[in-house]
Amino acid sequence: MGSFRTISGESFAEFVEKRSKFLCYAKHVESRVAAEDYISCIKSKHWDAKHNVYAYRLHTGNFSKSCDDGEPQRTAGMPVLNRLVSMEITDCAIVVTRYFGGILLGTGGLARAYSHGAELVLESCEVVEVRPCVAVRLRFGYEVFDKVKKIVDRFGAKLFDCIYTNSVESRTYIERDRIDTFRQAIDKLSSGSVEIIIESDELVYINDENQFRDKN
Repeated sequence: MGSFRTISGESFAEFVEKRSKFLCYAKHVESRVAAEDYISCIKSKHWDAKHNVYAYRLHTGNFSKSCDDGEPQRTAGMPVLNRLVSMEITDCAIVVTRYFGGILLGTGGLARAYSHGAELVLESCEVVEVRPCVAVRLRFGYEVFDKVKKIVDRFGAKLFDCIYTNSVESRTYIERDRIDTFRQAIDKLSSGSVEIIIESDELVYINDENQFRDKN
């Protein structure tokens, strides 16, 4: 499984088009159940709205779904889904709620409005890259700290959860397909004095500044 793009947490945006009010919601989700639960939550919140259009994409299984919720076919849910696809965002659910303002938008106007709503709320999100990584625990002496940090930096990673006692213990994430190269580099530069403990495979969320992020 390669890397992919998603959003961190949840976001909201709104706009008015010819007196119709559009409320746009987006949230990070990782399953159909989570996506449907989120959609149900927004629909319950706006039970009095005429339309609660939605779309979501999931990385696992390359699954996607959209719903026009009473709007003319393919004028609402599909434009929202197409915006997710064009912006290469997955593991994300979007709901665009419309309070009708009394002026018909036409099929073209509806498609543009819902596409704009999806784009607007996605632009307000923090987009992160998800990379398949290996969680690694390192134990080493203070005398090789700078060398270890230099190698970790070279692999685009960070040291965190550092514990300082008679030695240093720290954790990092290394991309799965580079773990062997990382171990070799650490062993070579530290003359084998660094203890490397492989803990688990994890999906790591990294923002544009190459910083680890919480998906929630």
